[in-house]
Order: sequence, then structure tokens, then C-alpha cells
Amino acid sequence: MNQDQVIQKTVLQRQQLSKTDECCLCIIARKGFELIDEQKELLAQGLIFRLTREDGCRLLRQYVEQGRKLLPENHLTLFDLDEPEEVLRTYFRTWSLSEAAELKLFELDPTGALAVEYSQYSAFDEKAEIKFMTLPNIVEDQKSYVARGPLSTMTRNKLLGDPIGEMFFRQELDLRRHFAPSTQVKMLSAHRAHEWMKRYTYYAALCEAAQMKLFEMKKPKKMVRLYESRHGLCNKARALAEKKGWL
Repeated sequence: MNQDQVIQKTVLQRQQLSKTDECCLCIIARKGFELIDEQKELLAQGLIFRLTREDGCRLLRQYVEQGRKLLPENHLTLFDLDEPEEVLRTYFRTWSLSEAAELKLFELDPTGALAVEYSQYSAFDEKAEIKFMTLPNIVEDQKSYVARGPLSTMTRNKLLGDPIGEMFFRQELDLRRHFAPSTQVKMLSAHRAHEWMKRYTYYAALCEAAQMKLFEMKKPKKMVRLYESRHGLCNKARALAEKKGWL
């Protein structure tokens, strides 16, 4: 049997393709794939066995419907299939997509509806998550996404300072999520810095850089003392507070 026959037999027998055969099947299923004239002629004469793009699309759909996980580099091929939405739904109800494929969801359906469906099964990678969390008119779906798991640091830093984004930031504070040092520092530059710090330091400690940033706030004395009472200042921050006579 040649490779095309092996691929067809493997899929029809509901078995796992090798990495090489999976990649070959995805090449065949892509838009623009076409047998060369010599292959077409030999195929018509029954002298060779070759899969056409139509065959490739059919077999790839079957393979996905069998619940098979594709290599990340092959996820974009699903978008090349005719009417790809349903096969994508079938796939992402079981498996996560690569970040490139996640971003492609927004191109396929600019309304965000398909991305909303995806978000019910998987967390987005960073770039796609920012795209999702900044889409308009899907606030309730975004709230549900935040409730299911923490946002990435990149997403949090992007949302800070944005009026709508701060809604989700507040939601994470309510859920007592812990933030990376870069987010802690960025919080102290936001116009709601006092509010954020009071709520965040109620349940979490700050990194040294954020503790030092407390001294740059408007009317910092009260916040520095509050933090000291809750978690204790680091040596560097404590020394500065004592020098100012705040402790």
C-alpha cells in the first residue's frame, strides 16, 4: 500500500494516524491542493491510488469526529474545510486549539459567537484571550470566562486602566486571585490604586517593587501603615517608612 492507502485504511478503521500520515492528510485537505495532470491521468486509468482534496476533507472530518487530537501545527487546516464551523465545534468540545487557530476563530466569526462557544470549553492563550476580553457586546460571556479561571498576566495588564476592563479586574479581586509582580506594580499607577490596594492586600502580599511603589501614591502614609499591619513590609520598605517617621 502507498501512503494514501494507509491513511484511508487507518481512518476508516478508526485508528490513530502516525504524525507523518496526519500531516500528509492535512496537506491533502487544504484549499488549493490538486493532483498533477500525470497523477490525474493514472488515477483515471486505475493505475495508481491517490487521495483527492475531496477525499482528504472527508477523511479529516471523520478523523475529528472520532475524537482524535491533532498536532497543533495542523489545527489551521480545519479552517480550510468547507463550512468549517461544525468540525471546529466538534474538535474544540474535546481538545484545545493552538493560539494561531484561536485567533483564526475571530476571523471566521467576527461577531465573537464562535469564540464564546470555545471559551466554554478551554482557556485562551494570551493573545487570543486579550482579543476575547476586549470584544464588545459580550460582557456576560466575558464574566463567565473570568469566573471559570484566572486571566493571564498579559490580559490583566491590558485591562487595567480601561473602564470596561476594570470590571473584570474587580471580579478577579472578588475571587481573591493572586497577581504577578508586574500587575501589582501597574495597579499602583491606576486611578483606582487605593481601592485596588485595600482589596488586594486584604488577602495577598505585595512584591518588593510594589511595596516601594506604595510610597509614590497620593497620601501614602495610611496605605503603608495598613500594609505593615496586614503583611509586614520588606526590609527596604520598612527602612524607608521608619526614616519618614511613619512607623
